[in-house]
Amino acid sequence: MIQLMLVELRLLIRNRSVLLLSTAYLTVLALALFLGTYRFYKDHTDIEKLQLQYQTDIQLWKEKVNHKEAGYPAYYLFNPVSLTPSPWSALFSGERSENFILQRVRALAVHGQIHGTPIRNTEHSMLGSLDVGFVWLYLLPVLIGLLSVTFVANDRRLGRWPLLSTLANSKHLIINRLIVRFALVLSLNLIIFLATVFLLPISLDQVTATIFFLLITYQVFWFVIAGLITFFYLNARQSILSFLFVWIVSVWLLPAVHYNSQLDSKAYNTGIELLVNQRQDMNDSWDRDKKADFDAFLIKYPKWKPKLESSNSSDWSWYFAMQKMSDEKVETLAEQYFNYRTNTHSIWLWLSPTLVMQKAFEDLSNTGAKDYQDYLKQTIEWHKTTQDFWFSYVMLNKKINPESLERIPKFIYKPNNDVLRELFALCLFLFMALIIFTITKKTNS
Repeated sequence: MIQLMLVELRLLIRNRSVLLLSTAYLTVLALALFLGTYRFYKDHTDIEKLQLQYQTDIQLWKEKVNHKEAGYPAYYLFNPVSLTPSPWSALFSGERSENFILQRVRALAVHGQIHGTPIRNTEHSMLGSLDVGFVWLYLLPVLIGLLSVTFVANDRRLGRWPLLSTLANSKHLIINRLIVRFALVLSLNLIIFLATVFLLPISLDQVTATIFFLLITYQVFWFVIAGLITFFYLNARQSILSFLFVWIVSVWLLPAVHYNSQLDSKAYNTGIELLVNQRQDMNDSWDRDKKADFDAFLIKYPKWKPKLESSNSSDWSWYFAMQKMSDEKVETLAEQYFNYRTNTHSIWLWLSPTLVMQKAFEDLSNTGAKDYQDYLKQTIEWHKTTQDFWFSYVMLNKKINPESLERIPKFIYKPNNDVLRELFALCLFLFMALIIFTITKKTNS
């Protein structure tokens, strides 16, 4: 059996069409890896520039903070907030390019800052970008289909199949030839996988193992589909059309239905209402009874009560109190907005192996919609800590000094790589495909 597989491998690599397909596939993968690596290191450079600008600002304020009220640095100092890229984001860009993952946030109302940004890269949103994930999810099945579904049909057309089937069991022969093609495709993917480990700061951890397992599982699934079609002994045209039908349903039809099911104007309307209400409430506070508003703030937050003289409209304590209160008045809308944006689990998602794989890759690389919403929620929690830091100086008249600026809370993004549901769904797809494959093989024996 091993000798037959070696012979099949020699014949396969001598085939010009196979060499052409393999070279084209590897070239596209290499280009995608190069572009992704460039994006990854550019993101890191942008983050370093943001941090450098922050350190410069800190040094400037250290020189003049002794001569200023604490409200001035609290108002003018911008804190760097960033969704730190995972090395795997170079392979699976997801929605990262469409989101603002680098921001400078002050101690003012947080919702008006993290949500009050224009939509960016609208052309990119429609066209997408070339990355390794796209090649693996959408082009890998095509390569598998072109290499696998027509070899029996071609042998039958050329009259070689009766001779080959007498040399070995026909079922074992088909499986062995599929295994050889599986090894060839896997070797192409391994080249890129190893290049990724070499080019990017990737450690051999659980995430790396999970991504490799997902890739192999996805590849096995499509080879099982190719094997199913092969065992029906269709002609070449019928085999290709059958495989294309499965590919179109999994890769294009179900994803299109899924994305259309997620289009809901409620999310955008809620986001607009959130911004308008927060900013309008802050603007209206200048015309309201300032003392009454600040007293209401102190009733809710009595720990800041020692600062009582707050009727002057220029008082920093009143100003920051109103910023916080305007944020809290739209918290319900903010929660609704997050729910709309993260509610992406429609039934259609779990019917397509391609979509399941895409979601798993994005979750592991922290580039999906949920990851961005988690990043915004973590920004809000960090902002509350930052406000408390400044309020201890602004509200309580605590003396601020240069050393105080070193204690400003720093934002650190904490990723979440939970893909258990996606792993279960993909294994279920593979299990069902293997059952159908076994039944088909016995039926055609």
